[in-house]
Amino acid sequence: MSDWADAFDDEARRIAIAKADADQFTVGFVLMGVGFIVMGIGLGLWGRAVTRLETGRRATAAVGFGLLAAIGGFGPGLVRIIGPLVDVEQAAGESGAIDLAYLPGAIALSLGFFGLGILTWQGPAPRWAGLILAFTGVAAAVTFPAWYMFGALVFGMVGVVHFRRSWPRKPDPSTGTL
Repeated sequence: MSDWADAFDDEARRIAIAKADADQFTVGFVLMGVGFIVMGIGLGLWGRAVTRLETGRRATAAVGFGLLAAIGGFGPGLVRIIGPLVDVEQAAGESGAIDLAYLPGAIALSLGFFGLGILTWQGPAPRWAGLILAFTGVAAAVTFPAWYMFGALVFGMVGVVHFRRSWPRKPDPSTGTL
């Protein structure tokens, strides 16, 4: 794995590493592709959840950003899944037609992250979680795709911990107990 990270800027070296162990390379890329698809679907579901809390233009924007993210996750996801199954060398090189299929999906996923992060600033998640979501969309668009994974993991953990703890139990009006 560290060999692959060290070869980030050297396409010929990445191709040599992938060809040397094509099975592991394929499994790694397929799992990464599934991760992109799951992130896109997760953000789409987050957009759907936000529509239940908002009205008007904010609800419409949440639907739009959710769909954009869901569809966008399939772009890089399918490229990562199908690419190494067709040609390991071309998938490792990430050039040509693969970039044409990958780029629009990655841009859509980044816009979904950014837009839903902006919408989340006013709740229901903490403001800093929305900031992380928005930052993830920008960072992944201008640097490398691992930011998507980082942002999705952090926001997912916030969702599990924050929403579980903040779920208020309302007292029974007749008895006053929980």
